[in-house]
Amino acid sequence: MRENNIAMFNLIEEASSIPLTLENGYKRQNKILQNMRYLYTSFEGIKLNHKNKYSLPIIKKGSICLFCFSFFEATKDIILEDKYKREEGSRYIIFKLANQGKNLIVDIIDSLDSIYSEELGGFYHINKKLNTIIKYLPYNIYYKNGIYDGHYFDNYNNEVF
Repeated sequence: MRENNIAMFNLIEEASSIPLTLENGYKRQNKILQNMRYLYTSFEGIKLNHKNKYSLPIIKKGSICLFCFSFFEATKDIILEDKYKREEGSRYIIFKLANQGKNLIVDIIDSLDSIYSEELGGFYHINKKLNTIIKYLPYNIYYKNGIYDGHYFDNYNNEVF
């Protein structure tokens, strides 16, 4: 994702304004999603259009991402770019905080380094030394011979297979 294109998620509700339990957080997310016109089916609030197997999926406008108990919304379709083009292997969609927590930048990486956080309700990589946190969309995209094949994570005992 090119940052100069500024296709990212914008903050719509800060963590301090929602309940502190994960269950109540997801209930609030569902209420927000019910008012969105653009979502018909979604996974964790993110609507992917992956009809074209010759490109990465598109994150649809109106998608909602719960990131560390704050809600972010995609204000336009986000077209993902593969910086690993021509390298066979897996790709993962990640979200990173930007603009002092007011935006989420979407990026593609080729390594999976996450665990399921029951406290935060998703697949996260937390680097305490660098003070960074990354959320993975639980969707694996495998690239081979010009075709992108996507599948949702298989999660067992908080590990991804």
